[in-house]
Amino acid sequence: MRKLERIAVVGASLAGLRAAESLRRLGYGGALVLVGAEKHLPYDRPPLSKELLQGRWEVDRIGLRRQPYEELELDLRLGVRATALHLLRTLDDALALRAALEARPRVLVVGAGFIGAEVAASCRARGLQVTLVEPLPVPLARGLGEAMGRVCAELHRDQGVDLRCGVGVSGFQGHQRIERVTLSDGSSVEADLVVVGIGAAPETGWLEGSGLRLDDGVVCDGFCAAAPGVFAAGDVARWHNPLFGEEMRVEHWSNAAEQGSYVAERLAGTDLGAQPFAPVPFFWSDQYGVKIQFAGRMRPDDEVRLVAGSLAERKFTALYGRAGRLSGVLAWSRPRDLAKYRRLIAAATPFESVLAAE
Repeated sequence: MRKLERIAVVGASLAGLRAAESLRRLGYGGALVLVGAEKHLPYDRPPLSKELLQGRWEVDRIGLRRQPYEELELDLRLGVRATALHLLRTLDDALALRAALEARPRVLVVGAGFIGAEVAASCRARGLQVTLVEPLPVPLARGLGEAMGRVCAELHRDQGVDLRCGVGVSGFQGHQRIERVTLSDGSSVEADLVVVGIGAAPETGWLEGSGLRLDDGVVCDGFCAAAPGVFAAGDVARWHNPLFGEEMRVEHWSNAAEQGSYVAERLAGTDLGAQPFAPVPFFWSDQYGVKIQFAGRMRPDDEVRLVAGSLAERKFTALYGRAGRLSGVLAWSRPRDLAKYRRLIAAATPFESVLAAE
């Protein structure tokens, strides 16, 4: 273990907590500071748009750590926003939204990415009237492509969501509160509550002037290093992934956990940390009892093949191919298939050989 006297982990998030836990596991005995802008201990974010919003879970179920924090001997600094180097997104947002849903409002969700789609599904699970507006032709187009996005569109419409694609929001109207939303096609939608889920910008403002390269995140090399002794992990990190030959910034739960642990390995100087960080990105979403899982990277021109199950039954597996390689796998309620193909993506398996084995 390197003899570092003090390590500051900025971000009391999944990536930050996993980094801190891994450092202690690897034998780091120096001072370890964990800084977080929120007053809460690190918590799981995916339930914010699903179980917590629906009222099925309470706050005590989403903590990321069950063991006592005292075991980590952390200098916890919560409710403190970082201001300089080395010194719907939050739980409070989700709780406020859940409280507002008790009045049974007419809900309009702007953006049919994963968060917007999950919020729409959660509101429908509560029996609320929901309109979902998406400027792109189909929901989840950037994550799954248009063909599979159409399957998602059918899922929402079958559940009673008023889904409007290819249209944006041009204005909000109302007296003292929201009453209706005007869309870019000239139509309007009556609404009492609007949730905007159009993506999240990485929190890098406090790093302006630090000398680090900032470009939609903290730019890192293939080892997650932004500068000597400075590493980034989680949705703030933009790094070069040699498996796909591209720079990427990934906002998903699994990447935060894996990258946080990897950075700890780098700091500890282990053999694992000597290898570039080259994961197969993975994410999932739960909507209307369907588990949607994707691993890999999708581009609009990928070839997509259905290899198991049925679109009509909404239980299927589809593979994505690019440049002769297996590049992605989408599994609807078929988790075993996803694990199998994720390993093949990691091995850079030729697309045709995977198809031939089916």
